[in-house]
Amino acid sequence: MTGIYFDNSATTPLLPQLLSFYRKAIEEFWGNPSSIHTEGRKARLALEQARFNIAGMLNCSPEEIFFTSTATEALNTIITGIDTSKKFSAIISTPVEHSAILNPLARLKNLPCFYVRVKSNGDIDTDHLYDVCKKNRGSIFIAALGNNEIGNTLPLSTILKIMEETDCFLALDCVQCWGKMKFSISHQRILYATGSSHKFHGPKGAAFFVMKKEGII
Repeated sequence: MTGIYFDNSATTPLLPQLLSFYRKAIEEFWGNPSSIHTEGRKARLALEQARFNIAGMLNCSPEEIFFTSTATEALNTIITGIDTSKKFSAIISTPVEHSAILNPLARLKNLPCFYVRVKSNGDIDTDHLYDVCKKNRGSIFIAALGNNEIGNTLPLSTILKIMEETDCFLALDCVQCWGKMKFSISHQRILYATGSSHKFHGPKGAAFFVMKKEGII
């Protein structure tokens, strides 16, 4: 690559050392991880090690990690599942989310959806969030931990306090933050989260979502 690359929020180049590991994984762990023979078991061990590593970074259980090909697939899976389940009274979001959130929200068939105002600088209006959550107790708020366009990050501690006071829950789009900043999803009000490796120098086609036991849909 020549020149200076400034579009790391869109995607990142694969690190050379990861390219070597990726090639090794393709060559050594080519078996079907669902198979019980030797090659299948080798692939299964590698897969579960990856699951364990991600869980350690996010402070969740490995069995709560589900792999997908993209973060868009992960978010669509979560939102569609929430819409068809009977766990929540409504979905709450903001108008400045990624299209991977806004598009499936526009296709909801069962749950009402409410949008929280954002300030002129892009920060979420937490007072409005509190009001919307208070009027719709038992809802789930889905938003990006870090905005992909302007970089604003959610005031997570404040939002979690709002979730507790209004009996609401949180689904975090962590795509722009995973691997770039330290955070934890161990709080009991966080039920879902997503991530994608190509946002921080990993391969494309490797993403995941977290679904806590309490949030099974």
